[in-house]
Amino acid sequence: MDGAERALLEAVDGKRDRLVQRTRDLVAIPAVNSYSGDGSAGAVGPGQEWVAQRFRSLGAAVAFAAVSLVPAAAEIVSDSYELTAESSAPGAAASWRDVAYDTWMAGYRAAGDERAGLSAQLIVGTRSEKGITYDPSQVRTGGIDLGAVGQLRRRGDVEGLFVDGGKLWVKVRRNEAPQALSPRLAADVAVLANAIYQHPHHAAWLTIDPPAEEEARRRYGEVKYGGGIENTHVGMVLFESDRLLKSLSIGYDNRTGAVMAPGPWHRSEWDFVPAAYFERGPVRASQWRRYWFTTEETAVEVDAVHRVVRLTGPPLVTKTERMRIAGGRMESAGEGSPDNRWTAHFNRHFERYLEAYPVLRELDELARWAALLTGLRESGILLSQVELEGVYRGATPGRTAVVTACKTRRTVEEESATSTVTRTREVTIFGGVGLEQVQITPADLGDVKRRWLAEAGAADALVEAIF
Repeated sequence: MDGAERALLEAVDGKRDRLVQRTRDLVAIPAVNSYSGDGSAGAVGPGQEWVAQRFRSLGAAVAFAAVSLVPAAAEIVSDSYELTAESSAPGAAASWRDVAYDTWMAGYRAAGDERAGLSAQLIVGTRSEKGITYDPSQVRTGGIDLGAVGQLRRRGDVEGLFVDGGKLWVKVRRNEAPQALSPRLAADVAVLANAIYQHPHHAAWLTIDPPAEEEARRRYGEVKYGGGIENTHVGMVLFESDRLLKSLSIGYDNRTGAVMAPGPWHRSEWDFVPAAYFERGPVRASQWRRYWFTTEETAVEVDAVHRVVRLTGPPLVTKTERMRIAGGRMESAGEGSPDNRWTAHFNRHFERYLEAYPVLRELDELARWAALLTGLRESGILLSQVELEGVYRGATPGRTAVVTACKTRRTVEEESATSTVTRTREVTIFGGVGLEQVQITPADLGDVKRRWLAEAGAADALVEAIF
C-alpha cells in the first residue's frame, strides 16, 4: 500500500462517525409514536423488529430510540415559524346567512323592553322507587316573573333551585365580576325551560356540521339548533361561543382571518404540534374535528324529598375528537392528536377565556340554569306550558365560514441551503354545544333548603321566588 492509498484510508476512517450517522439516517424508520414493543396489527413494532433482525443477521448492532429526523451532521443554526390564515367568508354577509353577536344584540335593544312575565304551570310530582307520580292538586298555574329572574341574574350565578309553598325559588351566588359586557336576558330562562320540559329534544343544543357537497365543505359549516332555541338569545350565545372555541383552537378568527390573541397565556393547536410534523415534506392536510361544550360531566345534587337541586361543580367542559367523512356523514376516527392537548389547555385556562370573551361567561351561566332545570325534572318537578309569546326573536346564523391555517417552518443548516417546509391545515369548524346530560347524585339537602329560605326577603337578596 503506497502513501496515497494509506492517506485515502485514513481520510475515510476520519469520517467514520459521520458515515455511521448517515447510515443510521438512511435505515431509520420514522414513526409517529416511539417504539413501544407493540406487536398488534397496524402498529409500528412488527416492521421495526423485522428490519432489526435483518441487520443483526449482517452482524450489526441494533437499538431502538427516539431520534431526530433531521440529520445530526447538519447543525441547525436558525429555526423559525410563520403562521398565516385565510377565511372563506365572502364580503356579503347577508348571502352567507351569518349573523354577528353584536348585530343580534343591537336588534334586541332596538326592539324595546321584555315583558314582565310569561305564563306557565308548575307541576310537582312525587318520586319513589317505582317512578314519579303526579297529583292534579299539585299543579300550579301562574307565571315566570321575568323581573325577579333579571335581578337575580344580575346579582350572581345560579347555584340552586327548590320548590316551597307552591313556588319555585332560585338561589344565586354573588358574582363580584362586572357584568356590564355580559348581558343576561331574563327570557333566556323561559327559553331553556321550554327546551328541557316541552320540546321533543328535552335539551338545548347546537351543532356546526359540514355540508353534504364536497365543494361547499371548503367554504362553510351549516348551523343546526335543537330544543327550539333558533332565533333566540340562547341560540345566539351557543353559536357565538362555539364559533369562538373553534377560532381559538386554530388561532384565527374564522370570519376575518385575524389572529386570536386574548393574552400571552393563550395557545392554539399549532403550539402543540411536534417539530416532526414539519420533517416529512410539504403537505396540505384537510382535517375534520369535532369540538364541543357539554354539561355531561356537570355534577348536580338532587333531593326529591325536600325538592331541592344544587350545582356542585363546574357547569361546562370542552371535549374533542378526530372525525372522518364516511358515506357523506361524519363519524369518529378514534385518534389522539394535538387537539386533545389543546382542549386540556382550554379547560385549564377557562376562567381566563371567560374574562377575555364575555359571551363565554354567558354560556357558562346558561349551562348552570340548564343543568339545574334538568336536575329539577329528574326530581319530578316540571315547568309546563311555558309561554314564549313576546320573547324577542332575531335571525341566528345558518352558516359560518371555514378558516384555512398555514404554518411554514424555515431552517438554515450549517452544511446546506435554507430549507422551507410548509404545512397547511384546512380546518372545518365542526362541533357544537350540548346543554343536556348531567351527573345526578341523590342527596339530603333539607338543611340547605332551610338556610336558603332564611336568606329570602332581605334587601338585595340572593334568594327569590321566580314562579
